[in-house]
Amino acid sequence: MINIKIKIYSDMARLSEVDARLLESLEAKYGPEELVTVIQSLTPSIAEVHPNEAEGISPEEATLEFLRKLEGHCVRLQEIHWNTRKRNIHNTTDDMRSMLHAVIDNVAENMQGLLGVRIKIGTVSPIIPEYTIIEDGHKAILNDVLTFRASVDGIAGFEGVLGTLDSCIHDLNKSAYLDMDESTRSTACKKCQACVTKCPQHINIPVELAKITKEYE
Repeated sequence: MINIKIKIYSDMARLSEVDARLLESLEAKYGPEELVTVIQSLTPSIAEVHPNEAEGISPEEATLEFLRKLEGHCVRLQEIHWNTRKRNIHNTTDDMRSMLHAVIDNVAENMQGLLGVRIKIGTVSPIIPEYTIIEDGHKAILNDVLTFRASVDGIAGFEGVLGTLDSCIHDLNKSAYLDMDESTRSTACKKCQACVTKCPQHINIPVELAKITKEYE
């Protein structure tokens, strides 16, 4: 059977799944794209295949998986927080956990309202990541946020979630920049112009670095 769930939105915006037996009878004759067209022709409502459902993952399942990953990041950041003796990492992990908790709450409440479901107790068990240093944490969290954002982009009603994710992405990039070694920051630029003459794209690198400094400092 095609591993796709077709969602039907009624005029009252109530979400329901097409009967599985109907899909079984149709999937033998049609491919995924044709099947959506057929379903649309059989109902006055609007049929959608969500971006991440090509792999059999519904928006609800994708959101729960995302929440589990974020909860896992919070646990690992807390461990890094306890394990470090560096004040900047201590403060960064505090800030990141606070940010992630806000994202978790916002995404969870939006999902429940949009999909008409309730998150059951015990369904959001943390998935603990493998990284042990904050630099790798930035990358892992950013990757999970970007992946989830791509999976829900284009789904009606998720615009508020996308805004939350975009703010999270900005904060993660800013945090990663502020945690960089001083010698690798844009503020370390001496404006000697040596990089400009070697840049194959003819970019005025000192000027661009100054823009970055103004935005993130």
